[in-house]
Amino acid sequence: MATARFKRLFQRCILPAIATVCLQTLSPLADAQAAPPQSGPAVWTYLATLPPAQRMTVLKQEAAREGKLVLYGAIAIERAQILIDLFHKDYPNIDVQFVRLTTTDLPQRLMIEQRANRVNADAAIITSDRLDIMSAALAPYEPTSWPDFDPRFLNGGKDKGWAAVNYEVMVEAIAWRTDRISKSQAPKTLDEVADPKWKGRTGTVTSLEHLVDSYGTLYGQAVATAKVGKLAALDNHLYPSIAGLSEGLGSGQIDLAWGVSAMRIIRLQKAGAPVDFVYESPAFGVPDAIAVTTQAKNPYAGALFMEFLTSAKTLEAVDKGEPGLVFGNRKGTYSKPVASLQGLTIFGPISESNYRTENREVQSLFIRRN
Repeated sequence: MATARFKRLFQRCILPAIATVCLQTLSPLADAQAAPPQSGPAVWTYLATLPPAQRMTVLKQEAAREGKLVLYGAIAIERAQILIDLFHKDYPNIDVQFVRLTTTDLPQRLMIEQRANRVNADAAIITSDRLDIMSAALAPYEPTSWPDFDPRFLNGGKDKGWAAVNYEVMVEAIAWRTDRISKSQAPKTLDEVADPKWKGRTGTVTSLEHLVDSYGTLYGQAVATAKVGKLAALDNHLYPSIAGLSEGLGSGQIDLAWGVSAMRIIRLQKAGAPVDFVYESPAFGVPDAIAVTTQAKNPYAGALFMEFLTSAKTLEAVDKGEPGLVFGNRKGTYSKPVASLQGLTIFGPISESNYRTENREVQSLFIRRN
């Protein structure tokens, strides 16, 4: 009889109490799984704890909820559209707003927004030499593809407090008009380009800080200054971008271009322009890097875009459409393997103080000369 009464008491009172305690204990865990953090440093800490497969599941789920992302980019609009179209094939319901900025304006704008705690960009694409200048605005997000990359294509890292990946590298070339310069006459190295006989016939870009920085590393300051001075003495026609430089060569404004992208020259050749090229010696590569902003309003969409852009599948698709680039994700198969370019120097981040010094040198030698 006592046993029966105890059983009824256990079922009516004790068992419900135990269930209540269990639910109270488990509910925070359930809430944490159901509601990932929505903003701030907690997002990046949370994502870093997830194994790759689970992280991708969360990113897709949360990015779909956000439904949009703002991408700042120092790349041509048509190139950005190629990437956005590829992204929309996999994620058609995530709207991408692209804001085109120059390599000078993008870091300035992002840092102004960062200081005001009003960052509008969720992700940014820019040449890697500017990354150090804007690193305070970048999230410490390493995509799941991070271990797959050649280390030369990685910038920062979680331990540095910011991270960015060079998803592609434009290998610099020396290109010429074949209707004005024969292949046997064309210079094949930057030292040959610096020959005074080419004075008045050459063109390059205005952003040459990366060249000055890399020359200093390769040759030492005294030799580097002399070599850069000889290039400046050519009285180059200066263009604000690699796209403008290649168009100048294609339209016949100049006979010879250096610091131009091989990919752009290949595009001109396909269009029937009388141009040819060789990769520069020494070989330099200008990387386009992707990073997520630490104050992103749509952090999961931004991180998902970074994941997409650094995947081997995406880079293989880019390679098919734009030959002449090199890629660092070692799981992919590309038309121009990075290993085929011996001694390739990939331009890396330049500190703000060094950038100011090198910018003054570029202004003095190249820009004010013109």
